[in-house]
Amino acid sequence: MQTASHQDVSAHNSRVESLYRLHNDRLVRYLVNQVNDRNHCTAEDLAQDTWLRVAKCAGSIRVGDAEAFGFVAAIARHVVSDHYRLRSSHERPTDFEAAPASLTAVASVVAPAPELPDRYIGALDQLRPAERSALLLRLDGLSLRAVASHTGACHRTASARIGRAAAALRPAVAELLAG
Repeated sequence: MQTASHQDVSAHNSRVESLYRLHNDRLVRYLVNQVNDRNHCTAEDLAQDTWLRVAKCAGSIRVGDAEAFGFVAAIARHVVSDHYRLRSSHERPTDFEAAPASLTAVASVVAPAPELPDRYIGALDQLRPAERSALLLRLDGLSLRAVASHTGACHRTASARIGRAAAALRPAVAELLAG
């Protein structure tokens, strides 16, 4: 009886190893594109997590090893979703009302932001939150790369958000300049 169990484990391990050899390079390339990871570190970490999950459910794959990339990619999509979900769950808004005295002292030295006309505030309220935060960070003087890093987006996404926000605000700016 134990021999059959050992054979099952051996067959399972060889199946996972075969899948790994056939699909790991493609999986890492897929994950690099999914998470826009230039140095491959995050993609390789996610690939490891994907292979752990594949190893747990390799017995349920009903296609041949060569056709199994769709199954592996589906698991990878879940791993990427979990990665971002876990990352965003640690991002909590800060309550500045209960800031320590040292931060309050620093805040009193910083010049207050200029008051915006109501038209701008209304136009800003119409923007999507991601576009509004990207634009405000850029207007505060952050570089595009810093905006991307701060918002957790890639460089191109941050640039697109700022562009969409600026395009949405153009009518309010034109109206203000004309009036």
